[in-house]
Amino acid sequence: VLAILDEARPERGAQIAAATCVTCHGENGVSATPELPSLAGQTPAAIYKQLHDYRTGARVHPQMTPVVQQLMIPDLAHVAAYFGRQSGAYAGLGRRGQAADPHIERMIESFALLTG
Repeated sequence: VLAILDEARPERGAQIAAATCVTCHGENGVSATPELPSLAGQTPAAIYKQLHDYRTGARVHPQMTPVVQQLMIPDLAHVAAYFGRQSGAYAGLGRRGQAADPHIERMIESFALLTG
């Protein structure tokens, strides 16, 4: 998977995303609704795995499965690389307009205190 992602072209992924992903997953992969996951902020490997699972039928969703099955394997990598590039801008807690889980916030604060 890492070798496939290594050869991915994020520019091509941006073209595919604009044509197929933006309607549900939002501009730059930031979903406007909590029912649909934001893709920005996820790693390319995680996105590729989910797309691959939809394509092979290991994971099934009424909207995602037919869309992803239309894409070629390299296209999955291109899309994953594109959304992975968006990670830096959207990876922090609270940057997507969603409240962070209070338990996770406390854990992060505790970790920060321990590590100085």
